[in-house]
Amino acid sequence: MCKPDEKPLPDPTVVGAMEALKAAYERKVVPSEKRYLYSEFDTPPLRDQEFTGKPTILLLGQYSVGKTSMISYLLNGNYPGADIGPEPTTDFFAHVDYSEKPQTISGITLASDKTYQFQSLNVFGDVFLNKLRATRFKAPLLKYISIIDTPGILTGDKQVESRGYDFSKVIKFLSSKVDCIFLLFDANKLDISDEYKQVIQILEGNEDKIKIILNKADWVKPRELVHVRGALMWALGKIMRCPEVPKVFIGSFWPYWSDKNILLRDAIKEDLAAVVKEIADLPNSYHRRRINDVAKRARNVRIHSYVMNEIVRRKLFFTKTLTATDTETQPHKLRNLYKTLATSRRIVLNDFPDPESFHIKAKETKAKDWARIDRKLEKLLNSFIENDISLIANAVVNEKECEVKFSVPKKVPLPEDYNKLVKSKKLPQFLVENSKSHSSKGEKKLSEKGSKEKSVEEIKHKNVRNESIKDKSGKSNKQRKKHRNIAKKSSEESNQKLNVKSEKESESTQKQNPREINQHEKGIEKKRKDKGISRSKMKESDSAGDT
Repeated sequence: MCKPDEKPLPDPTVVGAMEALKAAYERKVVPSEKRYLYSEFDTPPLRDQEFTGKPTILLLGQYSVGKTSMISYLLNGNYPGADIGPEPTTDFFAHVDYSEKPQTISGITLASDKTYQFQSLNVFGDVFLNKLRATRFKAPLLKYISIIDTPGILTGDKQVESRGYDFSKVIKFLSSKVDCIFLLFDANKLDISDEYKQVIQILEGNEDKIKIILNKADWVKPRELVHVRGALMWALGKIMRCPEVPKVFIGSFWPYWSDKNILLRDAIKEDLAAVVKEIADLPNSYHRRRINDVAKRARNVRIHSYVMNEIVRRKLFFTKTLTATDTETQPHKLRNLYKTLATSRRIVLNDFPDPESFHIKAKETKAKDWARIDRKLEKLLNSFIENDISLIANAVVNEKECEVKFSVPKKVPLPEDYNKLVKSKKLPQFLVENSKSHSSKGEKKLSEKGSKEKSVEEIKHKNVRNESIKDKSGKSNKQRKKHRNIAKKSSEESNQKLNVKSEKESESTQKQNPREINQHEKGIEKKRKDKGISRSKMKESDSAGDT
């Protein structure tokens, strides 16, 4: 039997609320968890980092719903390794945290790091750890909180089975550890898969952490958005087992405003500001939430001890029978037992564990390890629930609040050049950096295309020149006829010029001596003869080329 530590608890007003909560939990709750095998039915005991670690946000949603885009919007840029697109892009759990230098740490390494806040994730095996990584880089918001980006929830049994690990169990584990959960839905394709429904149902008991966002609302017309929002709340009302569905925020996390929904811009701005405010308040409110989570865990341990004690008490030889954990924890037997305990211990029936899941986990334990209630441990557990929790909660009120400083990018109107991309892609989800890179790539491609077209034109021009420079023997008939016509025209023009010139000269020589006139006429006749000889030679050469 585990003997409780009798040392006095530290004063929460001196050491801080989280340090006092950690000390009280280790001394008064952990011994009962070990005695009644609580870790076999639920998660392992809480570690030190789970008390003192930064508040954490968990994002859940189907693929291409905008989870990674939301993170990039909050951090004012992409985190290392982020991938955004219309197809399933994120296939791993990415824990985004602060660091002065960018670094990426694998899940196997995180599981062996005692300072890691979620080291208990190693219970899900190496297949899951290979799909886990921590991404750390410098961003203002990450100084105060950390964010977990999850794979898109798929549709179809084959795709779910191909994961290699139980996605729902991982989400259930994380939902009990994180401080805020965002459920994202796409306003353009409001289809909730079976796995997503199962994940939402698993979040039962953490409704106070859940925030719902209807993303890509600027791509839907106002009247359609009213119908979509109503349909979403109606569907969630059937899935979530709570009297009231959490508030649904409308949002848009890409950098531009769509032209389709100008009327709802103010409403989207208000909801985005409300989401940012919820996140900014986390560093000052997560202490109270963690106190509530630990108190809830302590109450569950106490109820678990009552159930185990009643089963062992009813069967005298329970611990000596090998199959007792199977036969005595049948769901119908547990339901009757719950009714008895609810009356004797004054416990609400809804606070008891699910009979089916309790039976499945009980079968995996050994009857000899089951134990009845220890009065000293019960007294310590009751004092933690009834006294320590209230003292620590009062100490949180007096703690100084921190000022969270970070900014989100301002959305701008959609550029005219970007409409071509919008037509080719139904729901673009580019960030500012991505859109710049895409536009630069497009310009580069256009310039390359233009240079290619120029080079083709130059080649064609060169070919034409080369063909024109060919020798006479390689000329076509059309080209030869063309050249002949040009030569005839030029010769006729030159003859006309010579005739005009000769007439002018004859008029000027009428006043000269007859001897000089005869010599001049003889020179003109000689020129004409020479011209006729050259013309006859050109005709002979053309006829030779034709043959």
